[in-house]
Amino acid sequence: FRTSAAGFTDVLAPHLFEKITETKNLKIILGDAMRYPFMIVLAGSTMNELEYQKKAIRKIASDNDGITMDIDKMKPFKSMALMSCIRATLPAMVFRRGGSFSTALSRNETLDSQVDWGETLAGLKQEYIESGAILNDLGDNPYFVTYEDNMWCHCETVYQYDPRNEKNKENLVPLLLDCVTAAIERCMEPGFAMFPAIRPILSPMASNFNEWQKKISEAFDPGQAGDKGFFTDEEEIDLSMLKPEKRARLEELIASRKWTEAGPPDGNVSRVTDNPYRGNSRFNRPPQ
Repeated sequence: FRTSAAGFTDVLAPHLFEKITETKNLKIILGDAMRYPFMIVLAGSTMNELEYQKKAIRKIASDNDGITMDIDKMKPFKSMALMSCIRATLPAMVFRRGGSFSTALSRNETLDSQVDWGETLAGLKQEYIESGAILNDLGDNPYFVTYEDNMWCHCETVYQYDPRNEKNKENLVPLLLDCVTAAIERCMEPGFAMFPAIRPILSPMASNFNEWQKKISEAFDPGQAGDKGFFTDEEEIDLSMLKPEKRARLEELIASRKWTEAGPPDGNVSRVTDNPYRGNSRFNRPPQ
């Protein structure tokens, strides 16, 4: 799976990582030069087979100007990797630095769309990082797993915050809405559809799914034994907390993609394909 060199350092050595974010060269090495690491787990019937696989991977990486690091020779990481495989120890360490985190995800999709999603979220977070609204993880911090011979993917991007920090808390909803807008622009189904405040935004764009879900719930669970907050509840969300241009963009998307009694939108809906974040250094992006 694709991961983040910065993300690993963040969770394993949070105090050290905090200092790295204040540097220039180390930040560029972690955030740009090592921006696209992949963790590959090898399995073989014999040691000779494993050695052959290692040599093949080294050759592929070298031919594409990449580098390889053998976790077998990195004792602290090796022991942590073993525990992580057994009990998922590593992911829980994301709480160490700030105290909490959230994640922006879309529905599992094809490889190209998920690469675009990861790039988009890494760029989208920069505004919040630079203003101190969330913790600085250098932006690119995805959990990116491929399935089905690398044709089907899951990608979500972590953003960390301190729940004791008022500025962090005030910016969680605006950041969530930015993520929702980015997903709608790309005709993707964001995972945030489960949130009561996001459900009334998305439902009208997707066959009014929540109206049908309410009817199903009423038929199968009239006593509401299940958690209706997770399935059907809707809450109003105050869009005024967004910057005017961001609010206008979200409202434009809602209006243009809303289903009516006559059916879906008129067919003029387009998917954003020009990603302003792709291919630009995180530390040298032109203003958007």
